[in-house]
Amino acid sequence: MKKVFQIFLLISIVIQANAQQNDALFSIKGEPVLLDEFKSLFLNNTEEGQSYTAQEYLDLFINYKLKIREATTLRYDTLPTFKNEYEGYRKQLISSFTKNPEMEERLVKEAYDHSLEEIRAKNILIALPRDASPQDTLKAYNRLMEAYAKLQKGADFDQIAMAYSEPKIAENQIDLGFFTVFQMVYPFETTAYKTEVGGVSKPFRTRYGFHLLQVTDRRPANGKVTVKHLQLVPAENDSIDQVKSELIQKIYSELQEGAVFDTLVKKYSEDKSTASTGGVLRPFGVGTLQTKVFEEEAFALKEEAFSKPFQTQFGWHIVQLIHREPIASFEEQKPVLELSVRRDERSELIENARLDWLKSTYKTKVYEKNKTAVQLATNQLLNENGQPEAALQEKIVFQIEDKNYYAKDFFAYLKTTNNIVFSKLFSNYFKNQLEQYHEVHLEQYNAEFRGIVQKYHDGLLVYNIMENEVWKKSQKDTIGLQHFYEKNQSKYLPQSVNGYLVAENNKTSTLKKVLKYYQNSKISGLSDLEESKKLFKKVNFATVSEDELKNRVERAGQISSKFSEGEIIPVEGSKYALIKWVELPAKNLKFNSSDSKLFNDYQEFVEKKWLKELFVKYEIEINPKAIQTIEAIIK
Repeated sequence: MKKVFQIFLLISIVIQANAQQNDALFSIKGEPVLLDEFKSLFLNNTEEGQSYTAQEYLDLFINYKLKIREATTLRYDTLPTFKNEYEGYRKQLISSFTKNPEMEERLVKEAYDHSLEEIRAKNILIALPRDASPQDTLKAYNRLMEAYAKLQKGADFDQIAMAYSEPKIAENQIDLGFFTVFQMVYPFETTAYKTEVGGVSKPFRTRYGFHLLQVTDRRPANGKVTVKHLQLVPAENDSIDQVKSELIQKIYSELQEGAVFDTLVKKYSEDKSTASTGGVLRPFGVGTLQTKVFEEEAFALKEEAFSKPFQTQFGWHIVQLIHREPIASFEEQKPVLELSVRRDERSELIENARLDWLKSTYKTKVYEKNKTAVQLATNQLLNENGQPEAALQEKIVFQIEDKNYYAKDFFAYLKTTNNIVFSKLFSNYFKNQLEQYHEVHLEQYNAEFRGIVQKYHDGLLVYNIMENEVWKKSQKDTIGLQHFYEKNQSKYLPQSVNGYLVAENNKTSTLKKVLKYYQNSKISGLSDLEESKKLFKKVNFATVSEDELKNRVERAGQISSKFSEGEIIPVEGSKYALIKWVELPAKNLKFNSSDSKLFNDYQEFVEKKWLKELFVKYEIEINPKAIQTIEAIIK
């Protein structure tokens, strides 16, 4: 039986080896480079619009892998600059693979839905610190449950609020008025939006303590308004108050008679910050000002209308509505909503969802017995300076996958934090270690992340070795560049250019004779240039390229434009008659190391030479079916 199993195992190994060999496009030093790597790391990474033959694809891939192999051999991946850049990119990428996008998207959409409606609610609060003892917490909860039970039997909310609120409140503090998204702490907001009009919520907790709320009204959101306001600040005594009361009525009468609002603001308003600008306030929404009365008056107006005089704790006011801004669409609001969600208590929900995701991704186990022993030792350490027993320090507290985390590691963590509550200490430590494990091992558990960082890693290696072995070497090797130029000089002769046969003279009359002569003769231009010089001895004849002609015209202070045959134009210190449009022969140029085409060709030459050496060095062996395999893919 044992022999049969050994034969079966040997056959399996041979089949697997043959399968790997069949999937290999080529090998480097005997190590196969598989088709899957070509597809995932190379074929899908070529630029759009580029089209290669199967042979070109194979050559590019071999060259790519050779550069990576040489860079690894030369230990480019161990250089501090490489490691810093690679680790920086990897760390930045990790964050996008650790988020819980579903939770954030749900909270952003919920925030937008809340922004479409305004809620009016009453509140009962029993204040309680976040770190209250279990006894105090239970006491506060039970007291609020008692109030809730009375409300369920039909008791008046205001009377219960006056009796049970801690600290005690005035009757006018029960009604919170209208509010919308992000204006209350999240647990309060979300409970309010889930409660029907007239309904009372069950007790719930926020960072301020335990609450009961009653929703008294809900309405479509008003959006924001921009208003102008005229203000008379509160009076110091009754007699002055009477004067201001009469003045505000006088101002209102002037407005009714057609006075300009801005003019009256500048004349009467005591709000110095806005009087000079016509009383314009920043746009505001419901629940954003310190006075409900002001908001109600502003939102009740139609555009360009002004209110009757009204009084708040800030004095007398008249407001005029300039503009009403409705709630924007979800897409328009989304960036602002995302930022707001990340800044308020909703961020804790996102963080908790992220932690739950990490727990579901990696297998974890907490050794409860050892954890209890660590808790007792921790309490002793926090109350008395001492050292845990050596045996306890070697106990495993929890595991993440196959990695053990010992009590001694937790005790070391204690020295880095000021928290004194064990449950928080342990929770934070566990979370930190889980996040660190995730950062280190993400490639093992996420194929997409592994593929992205591998591409970046290999691309960075290729860039660095190309910079040193090709680009910098080409730049420094001016002698090699000149030899390359001399061997390939015919490739770098300038192309023939277009220009003009010109006659140069200061006198326009002379140039007109030259033009007339050429128009009436069969002289072709360049071939009969010597004959022209004999006929017009005081005229200089030459050929000038179009670019050179433009430069000379501009140096004469003229604007260069399109030229045409038969035209006389001023140039620097003289005049030109444009006799004929001609094609000028190419001129031999001297070696120029800054010629971009020459330099690019030399870099390509250096790279090809280097790759030939690498091809031999790493003993490339190509699978005879490689071209056929690639052709089948790219079709």
